Amino acid sequence: MEELYKNYKQMLIGLDDTFTFKCRGCGKCCKNREDIILTTRDLYNIAKKFEITMEEAINRYAETYIGSSSRIPIVRLVPRGPANACPLLKDKRCLVHDCKPVVCALFPLGRVGIPEEDASPDDPMKAQYILQPIECGSQKRTRTVRQWLEQYNIPVEDSFYAAWNKALAFFPQFIHNLEDKKKVSE
Repeated sequence: MEELYKNYKQMLIGLDDTFTFKCRGCGKCCKNREDIILTTRDLYNIAKKFEITMEEAINRYAETYIGSSSRIPIVRLVPRGPANACPLLKDKRCLVHDCKPVVCALFPLGRVGIPEEDASPDDPMKAQYILQPIECGSQKRTRTVRQWLEQYNIPVEDSFYAAWNKALAFFPQFIHNLEDKKKVSE
């Protein structure tokens, strides 16, 4: 993650820039991934798809823990089996393809919220996109980032993403301040 942060500027791709990729449905991007973190919206969609509660979805497919430095509750999909595959993958097919987590729908793109120097306090981060290294698929289809987002119904101006990142930016500092106050009072 640290390496990605250091090099993200070289990986940036604009909304109207093109990239070449066609998914062949091999499932390779769904294996050996320890980094699929679910947002509350992702978790809600998965639970709704399987007609279970969000708690049941976590118990079946994920694990929760508190981020060591962020102090944010994390919900992470837990790979399974000898192939170390996503628990939502069956016979090389995504069981939640129509409502898959946004991080999965974006692949081979990634979305990063990097603080902007001229950002307002109400909108501290703007979504930027990166093109991840591609180790699967084919080079048979060229499209823009904007077209890719539209294909998966991901809004360019995603108000949930903005609000989520605002919370993620605020929450760790809030918790660290509480911890500091507790230390002073002890």
